[in-house]
Order: sequence, then structure tokens, then C-alpha cells
Amino acid sequence: MPFVIRPFVEPDFEEALRAMQAAEEADSTPEHTTAADLRFHLADPVRRPEDQFVAVMPGAGVVAFALAMQRDGSEGYFYLTDGAVHPAWRRRGIGRALLQQHWQRVQAVSAGLNRPVIMAGRAFSTQTGVEALFSGFGMTPLRYFFEMRRSLAEPLPALELPAHLTLRTWSERRADEAIWRALNEAFADHWNHAEMPFAEFMHRLAQGRANADASFVVWDGDEVAGVAINDMGPGAAARRGNQHGWISMLSVRRPWRQQGLGRGLLIASLQAGAALGHPGLGLHVDAANLTGAVRLYEGVGFRVTATRAMYHRAYP
Repeated sequence: MPFVIRPFVEPDFEEALRAMQAAEEADSTPEHTTAADLRFHLADPVRRPEDQFVAVMPGAGVVAFALAMQRDGSEGYFYLTDGAVHPAWRRRGIGRALLQQHWQRVQAVSAGLNRPVIMAGRAFSTQTGVEALFSGFGMTPLRYFFEMRRSLAEPLPALELPAHLTLRTWSERRADEAIWRALNEAFADHWNHAEMPFAEFMHRLAQGRANADASFVVWDGDEVAGVAINDMGPGAAARRGNQHGWISMLSVRRPWRQQGLGRGLLIASLQAGAALGHPGLGLHVDAANLTGAVRLYEGVGFRVTATRAMYHRAYP
């Protein structure tokens, strides 16, 4: 039976969401996309409607959905493809057709920018079909990332920080632009760093993906030394699985590193998660992170629960 690839339009939303949720369940991924999550992604100011496509099967409606994000990072200009095919409609060439649609977009973006563009996609180790799809399309593994989680049933370490520093929640001392600048500065050391626009940063807060009452800032006088932006509460519990909260971004600026700030921000976040009733917290980390993040997380009880590979193919 033939299928049709066309641009995503708003009436496709519910069927696209069902396809994504069915794919996540079939692949046993740690992600649990809710309607609010998909709305968040579609409304993200860095995403473009021309990168969103659906596959429609006559009589069945939307059976697959693909979207993308473009990032100009320190390792090149990346076109980050993402999508899902409903498990009932797999092995019909739909995934490859959507990937080909994004590859055509990559070529158009490259021509417009007059520079190479790298198409990249991610797959958890349980998504063997996605890995095969990427490999068959000429994409090869580029980088690996860990999902790490920690049970809050285990005792929490004591929170200690140097005496001259002050820990406050984001809501206690609102300094949005200073916090945004500090995050961008600290993450400049990370692989393929792309500066986060202020609009994207505030989009997280406005859409409930950052809990200002459970996010923390370490202050050295009027200077932001370190930040933990956390996604906690009922919304996070629904989308993260196992009712867990999430540490979305944790960073310490260079002049304040090696002073225990990262550990302190982690422990403060763990305490906040416990107070909100989460049974555990999770986070994502680059497996090859050069700042020692994996060791830091393991030091307060986090353990690797999933591995995700990033595949890539450059054009031209």
C-alpha cells in the first residue's frame, strides 16, 4: 500500500503524537513523549516548520512523524533529525523516505549557507531498527551519550560549599540574562557547543520545562558561579518515566571549578527532587565529556541506565 510524505500541519498533531508514543513503547526507550512535550518542541523558537514532515497511509492517517533542529556548533553546522514510525507500519520504507526528505533539506540548507552541513540523528541501544536505518543511509556513529539516574531512596550526601559562596533558587534571585550568559560561557568547553539563544532559554521556563523553585544558582557576590536548571514536578514525572525528575543543565564557570560547586548543585537538586516526591532523578551526559562530569555524577550515586549513539553523515 503506498504512503505519502508531506509537510506536517496542525490537524496532524494527535496522530503524530500517537505514532511517537507507540514507537517509544515498542522500542523500550526511556522517553515518554506527552502532548505537552510535543507542543513544547513544535513551539521551540529554534525549530522551523519546513523541517517537519509526516507519512500518511490511506485509510490509516498519519503513521510517522519527523522533525529537525538546526545548530551551528563548534564542530560544524548540524541538522539534527528526529522522528518515529508507528510499529504497525514499519518495514515499508517509511523511515527511509522521511530520512531522505531531511537529506534533501540538508542539501538545500547547505546550498543556502554555502558551507557543509552534517545530518545527525540519535538512537538508544534498544532502537536497533533506527540504528539499522541510519547505517543503511550511510550514517556512522560519531558520539555516545549516557542517561544516568539515581534513586532518592538512598541516603543523600551533605551539601557543602565554600563559605564565601551563596546558594539560591532561581526564583529567589531572578537574574535570567546573567544565568543565561553563565550557562553559555560554561558550556563553551563542551563538544559541539552552540550558543543557546535567550528566547530558547526562556521558552524552557515559560513552557514548564524548567522549575525555577527547584533550580539553583551559586552566587559569588553578584557573579553567577554555577547553575543547575531542573525539570521537576508532575510534568517532568510524566515524561521522564518512573516518575523521575530531571537535571536538565548543570554547569560551573571556569574560575569556580574544582571547588565543589558541581557536587553542591547536584546535592541541592537531589534534595529538591526528594522534597517534591520524585523517587529518583535523571540526567544526560556526553560519555566523552572532558570536564569529568561522569565521575562527578557517579560520585553522588548516579548510574548509567541507557546509552544513546549519535550517527552522522556530512554533505557535501
